[in-house]
Amino acid sequence: MSQVLVPVKNSSGVEGLTPVIVTAPFISRSTTLSEEYRIIRKLFVSKTEWVVGGRPIYRRLPAVGEAYQVYFFADGGIGYTYVPLGNDQFGAGSMYVAVSEDLRSLLIYDGVIVWEEGTTFVLKAVITFEEIGLQSGRFLVAYQQIYNDDPEPLPFEVTDFSLAGLDFDVNDSASASFLSTEAPNSNAWPYPGEYAFLPDGVGLNWKNFLSPVNETPQSTAGVRPGLPETYNPVLAYLTWSSPLPWKLDTIVLRTPLKFNLPDASLYFKQSGEWTLIQTASVSSDATGFYWVFSTNDIPQNEWKVEWPEYTKIEIEYITVSGILYINTKPTTERTRAQLAIYPTNLIPEDVYLCRLAVINVNDFEIQKNDRGELLVEDVRNISNRDYEPVANWLTEYFDENLTNLQQEVKYYAPGYMAPPTLLVDTYLGLEKYDIKVSNEEPPFPPSPPEATATLLLGASVSFLPILP
Repeated sequence: MSQVLVPVKNSSGVEGLTPVIVTAPFISRSTTLSEEYRIIRKLFVSKTEWVVGGRPIYRRLPAVGEAYQVYFFADGGIGYTYVPLGNDQFGAGSMYVAVSEDLRSLLIYDGVIVWEEGTTFVLKAVITFEEIGLQSGRFLVAYQQIYNDDPEPLPFEVTDFSLAGLDFDVNDSASASFLSTEAPNSNAWPYPGEYAFLPDGVGLNWKNFLSPVNETPQSTAGVRPGLPETYNPVLAYLTWSSPLPWKLDTIVLRTPLKFNLPDASLYFKQSGEWTLIQTASVSSDATGFYWVFSTNDIPQNEWKVEWPEYTKIEIEYITVSGILYINTKPTTERTRAQLAIYPTNLIPEDVYLCRLAVINVNDFEIQKNDRGELLVEDVRNISNRDYEPVANWLTEYFDENLTNLQQEVKYYAPGYMAPPTLLVDTYLGLEKYDIKVSNEEPPFPPSPPEATATLLLGASVSFLPILP
């Protein structure tokens, strides 16, 4: 069992955080740049921009290319299709909207959208009018910007992975039969289906039967058992469902049982019906007996493993291999793009759009004009340069510290070393303790009282030797 999540890029090119750190015994060597390379890359030391209220660090990022110092376009509320100079404006990477031969689908090429908040990569997309219910009308095809820090489902690759702790629901035949036959508010089935998805070594298993020790009433102790004396469900199945699609290529179910193990069948729920995918016989290795299902189907949301009726089944743990989509919250707000189609008279004003095309649809097909031309108008805003913004918080703290330090150094001599200001801070510190500091001449102390009489005292002093 391996509880390692390997991040995989999603359709927008976003990748989750890597939970594994890999080190390599490579020796770091310093590199000296040639003069020619420095000239081509413009790698020369230049003076730091220093203006009142400026950003000395922010305005110098990056040192090469100066992409961060290029301001965005005039219209900040729209998205631009990024097509570098020399690239095809109607092929791959251009986000061009093409029409299928039967006129009932759109093919949108992949590409990069340039927003004021950053760039977004989008994959190729196919839109079938009947599937989305786009029957008749004039519509705008665009990508809509999503800029927030809401959790986003990101794909992770797993191998021999336990699903414990993830967001999914489990049902089993024993719990369903027991709850349907018992009275309300009674005890639940003691071996629920959730136990099958716990990691190896927990010691809690799912099973659809009771051992003899649980079937014997505790009559001698005067305690009424919480379960019937003899109870064995007729059916044997285990189902689980996930709100996010998972591509489970391999499913392994381990059992501690050793005798009379029947075949098991794997089902996917498609269009509301259970569809048989595969039937597997029991296998064995040094660990014990298990059922394994290997498929290469599209991601699913509901799965079911079923055994024949009147079969006693016990599952110790289940592991899977494939791609899991897990809701991941980003550390900060980020830009995403979602394909949207709006009627041209109902385009919202409070959203940012990267416009692609305006289409005319009639009875799920693209219309043509009198000359036989498709009524598809290309409305892309094409840009030949990229834009990479830098967040203010990236250098704001260091910019403030640097400007404050510069001010202190610049005004240190006149502010701390000149006679009029040398002890200003000291005076302010004394005032905290109610010690008044003033430039006025202090008052003279009172004179001591005059003596009225003089008394002379006489005394004699003699020195005596110290005898041993």
